[in-house]
Amino acid sequence: MEIRRRKAIARAHAIVEHSRTLSPTDFLEERNQYKGHLKDFDFPGFYLIHNKTRDKYYVGRADHVPERVNINLQGRGNMDISAHIRCGDDFEISLIPLESINQSDLARFERTLIDAYNAYRHGYNINRGRG
Repeated sequence: MEIRRRKAIARAHAIVEHSRTLSPTDFLEERNQYKGHLKDFDFPGFYLIHNKTRDKYYVGRADHVPERVNINLQGRGNMDISAHIRCGDDFEISLIPLESINQSDLARFERTLIDAYNAYRHGYNINRGRG
């Protein structure tokens, strides 16, 4: 079982390493470029919000990833993330569209990401993932 877990974590890290990564400022600037046609910026998938200052992660899964990221950046999502943004901590956002993930493994992949980035025990996630 441990070998399977390590392989799953390595795969999760590889997917994140190849994902699109933006600073919060870059994310908001890009989002603003799509005003009036946000559906062109929208996609289902996963996102990681990494507090680089404290080395803490939040792993999220959403049907509308940019909308959920925006909610967290604007202070209407995870309140700890909001507080750390206001404190001036340095953040990075990784965007992972669903086409990177096998559809039947979504819940498992979410739990693996949370485990891989220690987002439950030492991060911002309040549970170990869905399902």
